Amino acid sequence: MDEQFLHKKETFPTYINFGVSTTISNYVIPKVVAKFRVQFPQTKFNIISNNSENIEQLILHEEIDFGITEGRSTNPKLQFKKFIKDEIVLVTSIHNKAIKKDVIDTETLQKIPMIEREKGSGTKEIIDQFLANNDIKSLNPLVTLNSTEAIKPSIIF
Repeated sequence: MDEQFLHKKETFPTYINFGVSTTISNYVIPKVVAKFRVQFPQTKFNIISNNSENIEQLILHEEIDFGITEGRSTNPKLQFKKFIKDEIVLVTSIHNKAIKKDVIDTETLQKIPMIEREKGSGTKEIIDQFLANNDIKSLNPLVTLNSTEAIKPSIIF
């Protein structure tokens, strides 16, 4: 399918029904769809945005044709292919004087107040896996939100 996106002569359906995780919905898909529509203006989209776990369930229940999510799934009923590479970074308010360097140690990481993504989020899954791989037992979550866009204005400490 990657090659089909690059060639103008290929034909596509007039309607595409798919799901994307919320982070991808906010930051990736608008540009992809805009570029796609330049080449295939007749194609219409129904794009459902939800967390990764829910997108997988929609695929399994055949409510959408495919999905784009973060993280990895071990569900043997689904086939996964890498779409893009992304990076997750720790962000804090510019007013936060507790962190003075670009790098913090794991002890500090476990103590500072955090805003985290909800259960079922691919972003949370990736972070949890990283923490487990690095023997970091827990963080200090104060708030759980269901999108990166909701987290951004919440960074006040």
